[in-house]
Amino acid sequence: MGINLKAIEVIRAADGSCALELSGSALEAAQSLGIESLALSMSHQGDMAAAVVVGERDLGGRGPPPPRAKTSRRPSPRVGRQR
Repeated sequence: MGINLKAIEVIRAADGSCALELSGSALEAAQSLGIESLALSMSHQGDMAAAVVVGERDLGGRGPPPPRAKTSRRPSPRVGRQR
Protein backbone atom coordinates (compact mmCIF):
# COMPACT_ATOMS: atom_id res chain seq x y z
CA MET A 1 0.00 0.00 0.00
CA GLY A 2 3.01 2.31 -0.06
CA ILE A 3 3.13 2.90 3.69
CA ASN A 4 6.09 4.89 4.95
CA LEU A 5 7.39 3.03 8.02
CA LYS A 6 8.34 6.36 9.60
CA ALA A 7 4.56 7.01 9.83
CA ILE A 8 4.32 4.26 12.49
CA GLU A 9 5.73 5.24 15.88
CA VAL A 10 5.97 3.24 19.09
CA ILE A 11 5.30 5.56 22.03
CA ARG A 12 5.57 4.93 25.76
CA ALA A 13 2.60 5.80 27.95
CA ALA A 14 2.94 7.29 31.43
CA ASP A 15 2.34 3.84 32.98
CA GLY A 16 5.27 2.37 31.00
CA SER A 17 3.17 0.48 28.46
CA CYS A 18 3.80 0.93 24.75
CA ALA A 19 1.34 1.92 22.05
CA LEU A 20 1.37 2.82 18.38
CA GLU A 21 0.79 6.24 16.91
CA LEU A 22 -0.03 6.38 13.22
CA SER A 23 0.34 9.37 10.93
CA GLY A 24 0.47 10.08 7.20
CA SER A 25 0.19 7.08 4.89
CA ALA A 26 -0.11 4.59 7.79
CA LEU A 27 -3.05 6.49 9.28
CA GLU A 28 -4.72 6.79 5.88
CA ALA A 29 -4.34 3.04 5.25
CA ALA A 30 -5.79 2.14 8.68
CA GLN A 31 -8.75 4.44 8.14
CA SER A 32 -9.43 3.11 4.63
CA LEU A 33 -9.56 -0.43 6.08
CA GLY A 34 -11.90 0.62 8.90
CA ILE A 35 -9.32 -0.11 11.61
CA GLU A 36 -10.63 1.18 14.96
CA SER A 37 -7.91 -0.03 17.31
CA LEU A 38 -4.47 -1.63 17.26
CA ALA A 39 -3.12 -4.29 19.62
CA LEU A 40 0.68 -4.30 19.99
CA SER A 41 2.90 -7.04 21.41
CA MET A 42 6.69 -6.59 21.58
CA SER A 43 9.51 -8.73 22.87
CA HIS A 44 13.30 -8.60 22.86
CA GLN A 45 16.30 -10.60 23.96
CA GLY A 46 19.80 -9.29 23.51
CA ASP A 47 20.05 -7.64 20.12
CA MET A 48 16.98 -9.43 18.71
CA ALA A 49 13.49 -7.93 18.76
CA ALA A 50 10.05 -8.89 17.47
CA ALA A 51 6.68 -7.16 17.31
CA VAL A 52 3.19 -8.18 16.28
CA VAL A 53 0.37 -5.74 15.57
CA VAL A 54 -3.27 -6.69 15.09
CA GLY A 55 -5.70 -4.18 13.61
CA GLU A 56 -9.27 -4.51 14.89
CA ARG A 57 -12.51 -3.28 13.42
CA ASP A 58 -16.16 -3.71 14.43
CA LEU A 59 -18.08 -5.64 11.81
CA GLY A 60 -21.32 -5.44 13.79
CA GLY A 61 -22.00 -9.15 13.34
CA ARG A 62 -21.69 -8.88 9.58
CA GLY A 63 -19.07 -10.13 7.19
CA PRO A 64 -16.30 -7.89 5.91
CA PRO A 65 -17.42 -4.78 4.05
CA PRO A 66 -16.71 -4.46 0.32
CA PRO A 67 -13.39 -2.79 -0.57
CA ARG A 68 -13.57 0.98 -0.36
CA ALA A 69 -12.41 3.37 -3.01
CA LYS A 70 -9.49 5.54 -1.98
CA THR A 71 -10.61 8.89 -0.64
CA SER A 72 -8.88 11.96 0.67
CA ARG A 73 -10.65 11.98 4.04
CA ARG A 74 -9.15 13.99 6.84
CA PRO A 75 -7.42 11.77 9.50
CA SER A 76 -9.47 11.05 12.60
CA PRO A 77 -7.72 11.90 15.90
CA ARG A 78 -9.30 8.81 17.48
CA VAL A 79 -7.49 6.48 15.09
CA GLY A 80 -4.31 8.53 15.25
CA ARG A 81 -3.25 7.20 18.62
CA GLN A 82 -4.03 3.59 19.53
CA ARG A 83 -3.31 1.78 22.79
